[in-house]
Amino acid sequence: MALLELTQVKQLITYFQSPALDTRLFVYAIDSDALIPIFRDEDLTDMQANPVKSNGIGMFPAIYVFEGDYRVEIVSNQGASLRNVDVVAVRNPTRDLGTVSQMLADTTLSYTAGAGGNRIIPGEILQVIDTGFRYRVSDAFDTAPDLTTAGGVHLNVIGREQFTPEAFGAVGDGETNDTDAWNAMLRSAARATQSGPVRVFARGRYLLDQLEGLSQFDASSDRPQLQDSITLDMQGALVTHSGVGHGILPIEGLSTGRSRFEISGGIWQGHANSKWLIRARDVRASSFLVEALLGNSQCFGLLLENWRAWTENNQIGGARTLEGRGVGHLFGFKGRKEAWAHELTLQGIDTHADDYLGEFLDDPSNPAANNYYYNTSTQTVRWYDGFVWVTGLEIDGVNAGVGGKSFARTKVNNILIASPYDISQDGLVMHIDGASLYDSEVDGIRGNVENNNGSLIYWNGNFALNTVVRNVVCEKANIETNPPSYAFRIGPSFLLATEPPELFNISWTGGYGEPVDPDAGLLYQGQYRKTFVEAVANTPAIVLKGGQLHANTTCEIVLKSNSNLVMGRALVGRKFASGSLRIEDALAQKATAGPWEKSGVGAAYPITDMDGSRWIAPSHGWITAITLISDAPSTAGTCTAAVRHNTGLAGNNGASVGLSAVLNTANTSRVVKRQAAGIDGFAPGDEIYAVVTSNSSWAPENTNVRALIEVQLDGDLSWQDNGGDLMVTSRSDETLRILTKVWKT
Repeated sequence: MALLELTQVKQLITYFQSPALDTRLFVYAIDSDALIPIFRDEDLTDMQANPVKSNGIGMFPAIYVFEGDYRVEIVSNQGASLRNVDVVAVRNPTRDLGTVSQMLADTTLSYTAGAGGNRIIPGEILQVIDTGFRYRVSDAFDTAPDLTTAGGVHLNVIGREQFTPEAFGAVGDGETNDTDAWNAMLRSAARATQSGPVRVFARGRYLLDQLEGLSQFDASSDRPQLQDSITLDMQGALVTHSGVGHGILPIEGLSTGRSRFEISGGIWQGHANSKWLIRARDVRASSFLVEALLGNSQCFGLLLENWRAWTENNQIGGARTLEGRGVGHLFGFKGRKEAWAHELTLQGIDTHADDYLGEFLDDPSNPAANNYYYNTSTQTVRWYDGFVWVTGLEIDGVNAGVGGKSFARTKVNNILIASPYDISQDGLVMHIDGASLYDSEVDGIRGNVENNNGSLIYWNGNFALNTVVRNVVCEKANIETNPPSYAFRIGPSFLLATEPPELFNISWTGGYGEPVDPDAGLLYQGQYRKTFVEAVANTPAIVLKGGQLHANTTCEIVLKSNSNLVMGRALVGRKFASGSLRIEDALAQKATAGPWEKSGVGAAYPITDMDGSRWIAPSHGWITAITLISDAPSTAGTCTAAVRHNTGLAGNNGASVGLSAVLNTANTSRVVKRQAAGIDGFAPGDEIYAVVTSNSSWAPENTNVRALIEVQLDGDLSWQDNGGDLMVTSRSDETLRILTKVWKT
């Protein structure tokens, strides 16, 4: 049954605006003059007369009829036809159907059916009984409906609470491919963001190809542009990649927009062919709070890329543990040229970020094979195949004014990488490639890492100002004979780092390392903290900040100059329950001055009578030993070799420093005298040499003697503990390279 809504009939609107008195309403069967039964009640039990007389103001009482199409005529008291409407569709406000699949398979509902209940009109509501999902019928010319039945009827989902895959036809059994339903849902949700934020609910198991995704940037393909924030509420859901495409869900942000993406929950499972599970480009103020990311050794769980602009203010993980299993990289952060290179590689072009030439209006000359660049005039990424330039990617809207490296204010919290024993990748949890994570925070990573040279964090970025990495636990297997693995490792781009991240509480649970595996406890490998120090003479430079070494750790530091001369080496320890730093060994390198030789020693002989030039000091250092050797053993008297120090004035005799070696009847053929560094020092350009004398009773005469002086070069450096910071001061203008490794003491 249905109410005959006369006031809603377009052709009668003008009549009811100025109704006539004493009129009659006739209700006929369509294309007929036969009057039909009409009723006063919706149960169709109280029949009333047809035609119906109007009341004193020209209005008609409620009229109920069976659903169908009818002809309606209003006639005056004099018998004149005031209105005649050939087709009036009368329907229930809602049609009930059993299931979504039955609705989509329906062929009985049609825009063009004849009289009766099978003709459907735009605006009607269909309701699915088993789920309560409701759909509004759109017209036959709707070019972007949410769903279309087998009979060609276009439907749009009603209600912002109904964005769920099942409402769009998903089966959700983990075996049926639900890609079409998900794409329809995402398109509809994106359109709905025009009137505010949207939340999508998914609780089933879904097998999916690579989806069309969500974009704040443009409306490519059939995707509407996202106008406001969207949340995927997926607690307990399982989405599995079918292997079609590179991954499951791509999303894309807009540099001038502040919309956000939120993914809450869900287990995301890869295929053997998956390259990523969730790919986010240029996203801002978004959160990725998934339950687990499961993949293969070549797969990224969450791949964040700078594509046209930059990325910032994102949250990964939270109060609930985010788990990764089997993925080669749980999270990837790629700068723009690295992201483009990765995409070209997925297309079969063997290139990487080092092949990027820059941004140009036209093809650069003299390229090498697999070079690529961004063409600002055609807005394409073009690559050189060895013979000609070829268009590889079409990317409009690139912000050429930014470097495409920024991942500012990123937060990564509470992460577990579990059981990757078949994986030896660098960056099992975080793989940072050409990205600058500054003003960021990484807090809480636990991971199983096999002893095969992998790492939990691989940091190949070049700017991390005010970024802190803390509470990283490397659960190592400590397998004998296998290479060690690391909690934190750097890549070549880190060599340019002006501000690398600070490390706190980096530890492992596999023990201290056995003698057969001395590096089993190694936590950190690589060059660290101001990798290239532009040393200014007599100006202290911080090598390690106090906060970069937690209690009970040791850091080995090796410094090299730009001439590759090893200048200094130190072991720095942070004592348990103490903030102090100590230098255990500041030895840079030892050198030998001489030897000086003389034949026929019998009386006192000065150095000018010995063969050999004076030794010129190349840098600051200390005199630590002198050795005197005779070809024939002493039988009487003494022969003495004394150290002389001439402060840079060639030809002068210099001054004795008080260190000498004496041959006598106790030390007959060879004697060495040593003293600690720090007693007798010298500066660059100073002369160091030996003077040999013998007394009158020396025997035998005419022996051959040699004198050697040992010096320790301090590399032009001094060390200082300043409030917990380890500082180094250079006494000459040199560029220093600092290499470190950190382990538990």
